[in-house]
Amino acid sequence: MSATTAVEMPEIGATGLTPKEVVQRIESGQSNAVKTSTSRSVQDIVRANVFTLFNGIIFAAMVLVLITGSWRDAVFGFVIIINTGIGIVTELRAKRTLDKLSILVASEFLVRRDGKDVEVSHNEIVLDDLLWIRAGEQVPADGQIIQTWGLELDESMLTGESRTVRHKVGEQVYSGATAVSGMALVKVNAVGSHSYAATLTAQAKVYKKTVSDLNKGINTILKFMTFLVVPLCILLILSQVHTVGGWGTALSTGEWRQAVVSAVAGVVGMIPEGLVLLTSLNFAVAAMRLARHNTLVQELESVETLARVDALNLDKTGTITDGGIAFNRLVMLDSANAAAEQAATQALYDCCNEEQPNGTGQAVLAGLKAQG
Repeated sequence: MSATTAVEMPEIGATGLTPKEVVQRIESGQSNAVKTSTSRSVQDIVRANVFTLFNGIIFAAMVLVLITGSWRDAVFGFVIIINTGIGIVTELRAKRTLDKLSILVASEFLVRRDGKDVEVSHNEIVLDDLLWIRAGEQVPADGQIIQTWGLELDESMLTGESRTVRHKVGEQVYSGATAVSGMALVKVNAVGSHSYAATLTAQAKVYKKTVSDLNKGINTILKFMTFLVVPLCILLILSQVHTVGGWGTALSTGEWRQAVVSAVAGVVGMIPEGLVLLTSLNFAVAAMRLARHNTLVQELESVETLARVDALNLDKTGTITDGGIAFNRLVMLDSANAAAEQAATQALYDCCNEEQPNGTGQAVLAGLKAQG
């Protein structure tokens, strides 16, 4: 905790929690700290990209070739590394971005404890804290208003409604909203993962398996090829061994190695390696292009799903805008002269230039400042 803030706060009767009560709540896990993790771990990402049917077929063929000692002929196994690496790297980058995702902005907040107003970090706010919400600040935890001095909140990030809301004593405020004007004293009744903002963030991080028609088609081909390739590979090996004079001769002369390599070469040529690799590369390139437009791709296959979208419907303008207003210009009557316009501009400035102006006042002050 730091020293008390320099801003003079209104006098109220409530004293807030004592240091002992704060420690008890922190020890019992009733603080505003939230574990930032996605529903998909690194192990899940690696497992999903490594243990695939395509990798299994190529790996089995590579092992057969390596058993013969012919390392050069096993170069085709690098396709596994390339194909797997593309998926793992792309999805790990998406996981890292999701782990950083948070509706709440880490900052210092003013709370009343033991009769004094002190500043604490976002994670140090505890249940039942008396929290000051001031203009320009984001609500860090859910709470009920104890006292208010014209508190007006922008809740567009939570509800999608761009219009600001004025709250009264006894009403509930939710984390993630931003105070546009006024101030209020709030008693915190939900912190950490139980707060509204944390719930929204957790929903955004939920992983959903994407069904790709393109990958389903490739896997169908691979399944068919598996039933065809295994007996065909055995037949090719037997044919090669029979050509050199049987198993006895093949084992004694080492011709069995060449028989296995030739059989695997014939079988691997039937597997659409290029199609699988090209599909992964195209997905990866698309994911990188989408990332440049601030679009997060959790899974490579979701690119195909996006390509099939014809129309995207969005409700509530506040969801995709900042919900604010801007001062454009001051329009005078036709008969007004330059002196009258200057006087009107000065009057408008004086009207809005207060300690904690509302959204309209802030827009007017910002617009007049931009105009000099």
